[in-house]
Amino acid sequence: MNTLDFNFDPSSLLPDRRQLQLKCADYLASSALKRNVQINRNEQGAPYLPDANSYISISHTGNWMSVIINEQSPSAIDIEFIHRQVGSVKSKFTTSAEISMVKDVFGLNPEIFIWCCKECLFKMLPFEGIHFKEQLLFVGVNKSDGGDHLSTIWSVKHENFNGQYLVNSFIFEGLLISYIDENGHLSTD
Repeated sequence: MNTLDFNFDPSSLLPDRRQLQLKCADYLASSALKRNVQINRNEQGAPYLPDANSYISISHTGNWMSVIINEQSPSAIDIEFIHRQVGSVKSKFTTSAEISMVKDVFGLNPEIFIWCCKECLFKMLPFEGIHFKEQLLFVGVNKSDGGDHLSTIWSVKHENFNGQYLVNSFIFEGLLISYIDENGHLSTD
């Protein structure tokens, strides 16, 4: 007679590196919230906390991982190595005109800066069919502290949403970290 194991964990089928990432995200969230949590994922793979009292966003690159948790509103985070080259795919998410505009405010690696900010925007939008190149657009600088911190304004033009977001970015340990927090939603058209 066959029996079913109802305690089966589908993440056990994932490669070891992905399993480790999931456990690390759980650990970071548990540490931040000061209680044991296990992050769930919806049908699209977006993370959520089971108690639904907090919003969570996760990003990882190489051996680094970041988590942002917000009890007030949806938030998003993305991290990338500052010198990561994305030239071979940049035509899929940006234009040369947008790169030129961003280069004036973030000359170190404008392509990765654009990618990082647009990843945050993508994570904030709860609908499918987001076209990075045509619907997520750099508007300008909100403020710069003269150091590594930069706040930029981005426009979202989608059939389900038109508005602007503030994306904050800074450099830490060779990583570009961009995030949208509770102050990030600026306006809706």
